[in-house]
Amino acid sequence: MTMQFARPVFVLVGLGYRREIRNVLEALEFLNDWPGDAREKNAALAACRAALDGKTSADTARFAFIAFALKLDILLEDGGPGGWKADGAGTAGTTIPRVSVPGSGV
Repeated sequence: MTMQFARPVFVLVGLGYRREIRNVLEALEFLNDWPGDAREKNAALAACRAALDGKTSADTARFAFIAFALKLDILLEDGGPGGWKADGAGTAGTTIPRVSVPGSGV
């Protein structure tokens, strides 16, 4: 089960290349490949695992992944070069909510 996102998330992966993340499984794979152990990465991993286990929604996992990408400044809005504002309000007026995954401690 992949659990599709309502809208894909686009991230920078180096040298100006972008990657489209379309579902929970792709987000989980991206996070597992990403080095480091940041709090936002752990929260996004927990949210993706919880979604795949049926304990939370794909939207919750998507928002956690977006929070991770925002923190690392690799998030692109709708695949374009504009990016998102660090305060959580997207350039298109989208607000990224704080995400809490029950039982994860994050």
